[in-house]
Amino acid sequence: MGFFDSIFGGKPSSETIDKIDFGKYFYLMNYEQHYGKFLSHHQDKKTAIIELYIFRAWFTNFSFRLFSSHEDTRNRVSYNIVNLARTLGLAMLHFGLKIDIPDFDSYAEIRWHEYDSIVTQQQGQNDQAALRLSEKVCTYCGIEDIVNRAEKTMLLTMDLVALMKQIKEDARTLGL
Repeated sequence: MGFFDSIFGGKPSSETIDKIDFGKYFYLMNYEQHYGKFLSHHQDKKTAIIELYIFRAWFTNFSFRLFSSHEDTRNRVSYNIVNLARTLGLAMLHFGLKIDIPDFDSYAEIRWHEYDSIVTQQQGQNDQAALRLSEKVCTYCGIEDIVNRAEKTMLLTMDLVALMKQIKEDARTLGL
């Protein structure tokens, strides 16, 4: 064990990463219940749930990468999130809500690159990044009415802050 590892702790093991309950962050959620206010008065709830699912998977990945101190850990966490998003997550959407996402990999990749670019453009301005991300999700969900959009952007931003806080605490507890 090197000097820095003795101070900051070593690289987390595969067993530690396997202890992360990714389901609670994005794929085992009841989206209709969790985002009830967001989805209220929404014409196309299935499209909105698809966008929220893809965004929440990206945000989970982003947050864990942000709060993991080892490159290998970040890569393994990302691998697990992507794998779960395209397998168990899609199955949960299909069987729980009768929602299918055709060509998920391509669709998610386009969205994830868009979200990455927003974070890159807003680097150093975390409050602006959260707001811009929420606005982009509202756009993808088809929310056009300005008052409705402002309310839903704020709801989503508050949800992001809570999710990031939860992931930060879990990453710290696990020693990521």
